[in-house]
Amino acid sequence: MKKKQHIITKNSTYNINKNSRIICFYTMCNSYHNIILLAKYLKKKREDLIILLGGPQASLTAKLTLETFPWIDIIGIGEGETIIEPLIKALSKQSSISHIQGIAYRENGKVICNPKPNLIKDLDELPFIDYDLVNIEDYDEYVALDVGRGCPYECIYCSTKTFWNRRYRLKSINRIIDEIKHLKNKYNRNKFNFVHDSFVSSKLKILKFCEKILDEGLMIKWTCSARIDNLDEEVIIAMKKAGCTEIFLGIETGSTKLQKDIKKNLKLSRVW
Repeated sequence: MKKKQHIITKNSTYNINKNSRIICFYTMCNSYHNIILLAKYLKKKREDLIILLGGPQASLTAKLTLETFPWIDIIGIGEGETIIEPLIKALSKQSSISHIQGIAYRENGKVICNPKPNLIKDLDELPFIDYDLVNIEDYDEYVALDVGRGCPYECIYCSTKTFWNRRYRLKSINRIIDEIKHLKNKYNRNKFNFVHDSFVSSKLKILKFCEKILDEGLMIKWTCSARIDNLDEEVIIAMKKAGCTEIFLGIETGSTKLQKDIKKNLKLSRVW
């Protein structure tokens, strides 16, 4: 994609009439409606385009989406890293995709949902994101850095428990530190949003992580998400010393009954 100059950046105009054959979208609930409409528009312009959706929203509604929106061709279900390479290779050769795990597609008018592949066992094996593909200066000063995936809790309103099978995974501390150094040295970035649904679930790991940041003298600022009942004074002090400036907390409701109903089960005494 990089060599073919097929990366579409924010606020850019892209000529789909030139060589491109596959258009991919990452979907979440708040963007889904617009993506469906945009995909329909693109398909009208180029009937030969293959429209591929991935991400939580499309993954959890794959069969319904393909049954409802005929201009959507394929949906990647689950982690895209294990799906996208074999899928693109097969599509490029115009060969069968029936053997590829983790996709939903149509065959003779019928929706086929192949089994999901296993979750990636070691997230450290994933390559660093190649920000040479875009102009990083066009984006927020806080770089989104994927530090892990999944959440051990079972809130009924959240897609995370279904998408990641309630598997809590965290990249190793050394891997996260290496990626921070890479972004600092190559792109001069010193502010990070550590992307993880529940980054602070392990007190031992977060304390070791904060200690490592200080030992390395990284001098960064960062944000993360956490459950309020995973935080205590020791953790908060350590995070602040290590450069944490914001923690995003999901309280959802101040009602004990509703906390139980939605299976959030926060200790509300910690909130007040």
